[in-house]
Amino acid sequence: MIFQLAEDGGSMRNERVFSQNRWYEMGVFLIAIGVASVVGAICNGVAPILVGLVSAGITFALRLRWQSHASQTPSQEDGTTDTISQLRQAAQQWQSQLQRVEQAIAALHQGDLLHRITAQTDDDTIARKYNEAMDYFVQSLQETRQTANLVLQSVQAMIDGLKDAAERSVQVGSMAQGTARGVEYLAHEIQSVTESVHQVRQAAQEVAQGAEQTAQSASVGVERVNLITQRIREAATQLQRVQQVTDRTTQVASEGRAALNQSQQVMQQIEQQTRHTADEIQQLATMSAAVSDILSKIEEIARQINLLALNAAIEAARAGEAGRGFAVVADEVRRLAERSAQASKEIQQIIDQVLAKTHTTVQAIEQNLTVVQQGGRVSQEVAQGLQT
Repeated sequence: MIFQLAEDGGSMRNERVFSQNRWYEMGVFLIAIGVASVVGAICNGVAPILVGLVSAGITFALRLRWQSHASQTPSQEDGTTDTISQLRQAAQQWQSQLQRVEQAIAALHQGDLLHRITAQTDDDTIARKYNEAMDYFVQSLQETRQTANLVLQSVQAMIDGLKDAAERSVQVGSMAQGTARGVEYLAHEIQSVTESVHQVRQAAQEVAQGAEQTAQSASVGVERVNLITQRIREAATQLQRVQQVTDRTTQVASEGRAALNQSQQVMQQIEQQTRHTADEIQQLATMSAAVSDILSKIEEIARQINLLALNAAIEAARAGEAGRGFAVVADEVRRLAERSAQASKEIQQIIDQVLAKTHTTVQAIEQNLTVVQQGGRVSQEVAQGLQT
């Protein structure tokens, strides 16, 4: 194909409708645009298509540069053998360069991002532009990977915080159940003491009545005295039980205060962890917003590429037969730009959904924080009541 171009170049040396160097520069610029667009397309699986676009752009750039070289060859009416030999030698050089470019594109298609084109001359613009574009792409890919790792770390920290809060809530529930059982036992013992005191009071009243009737019936008085003695013994026994209950109540109250103090500490830790989780989610929302901004920039770049492709198609139409191949490439660029813009919109919709879910999660955490604060205040009031 390249030798055929060399033979056709001799016949086209007088047909210079437009500057071939301008078309060559546009082809090189198309290569850089295609490689840079891989960054916006990796999320939607269009990288192989863009790789094909880069290959087409390079092929077309070489074709145009060859035409430029052919058009700038001195015109010789007799078509000497030296001129043809020079053209064939130049064609072989361009064919070698095209093979190196095709090898680089094949390596890129297979996922080798470290492959670079070795420049044979100082003015090898295609190799230099390709290498610069690949360096920029690898750097962008590394930055995207770092951002993804940060997002994953934030999500893992949020999950760990929620697990810790759940475990502490279970501990608080267990402590509250133990305190409730102690208070119930204390109430039962106090009721028993109250009944014993009531019996002692009745016995004292009976003693008073028995003293008034002693003169009338001595036997009845003896029985009353025995009954009073028995009631006093029972009262003494009840007082011992009251003392034991009081000691037990004091111990339970002390344990309850300790449990409530620990509960307050757990509540404070849960509150701190909840606030930390809310901050992590807020940072995640900020990262999502940053990704949204990047997608907006990618969409804007896609629109600019679309306009560039349209202008290139217009220029190709003006060029006539010489620009027909470039018109095909420009149309492919326009289609890929439209697909990149559509993919950016779809990713933007997903980011919007993530932001909405994040906002809902933050609201739920704030409600949970309010409940935890209320629980802390209740625990503090109960602790103050036990101290009094």
